[in-house]
Amino acid sequence: MIKRDVMILALIFMLGFGLYPLFTRLGQSRSEMSGITGMATSQVGNISAGIATFLSCSWSNDALNISFGSNLNPGTNDTNATGNYLDATTTGTAYNVTVDTLSNTQANISMKGENLTSGANKIGLMNVSWASNTTISNSSNMAPTLSTRLNNSFDTANWLAANEAIGSTVHYRFWLDIPNGTVAGSYVGNYTQQCQAAS
Repeated sequence: MIKRDVMILALIFMLGFGLYPLFTRLGQSRSEMSGITGMATSQVGNISAGIATFLSCSWSNDALNISFGSNLNPGTNDTNATGNYLDATTTGTAYNVTVDTLSNTQANISMKGENLTSGANKIGLMNVSWASNTTISNSSNMAPTLSTRLNNSFDTANWLAANEAIGSTVHYRFWLDIPNGTVAGSYVGNYTQQCQAAS
């Protein structure tokens, strides 16, 4: 009887001793079981990029060739360029420049020109005038009485448009005064418009 009791106690002891590690592991967290100890750490790194200023403008086809017509009479003022009222429905001008949507900055647009010449004869540049509108192509402000004389340097005192928004279009018209005594001939000159990033 004593031997049997001793054997039973021994079995209970062995069984309890063998199951103890199992119960202990069941009570551990996953992090303890995976062997991770201490506190987790992290590091933040910088990412940098420098973006260049980009400005692109495009002009209407009509704006590339301004004509005042032929058979004009000396002593005539405020002769319309042929594209000033090209749209018969709206009487809008065909001359315009657009700040392209590829741009990432607003634009200041200025203009200059050169004399119209025919051989040794000329029509001075100051006989050409212009007016612009940043909203509509048939604005009443684009009239000879409100125009600005073209000169031979970029006129930053009289912008064609200032701080013009990306994706927007500027409309403009031209007029020509033909001085008395102008010698007959075909007169040719040019004008240049400049788009620059608005500061």
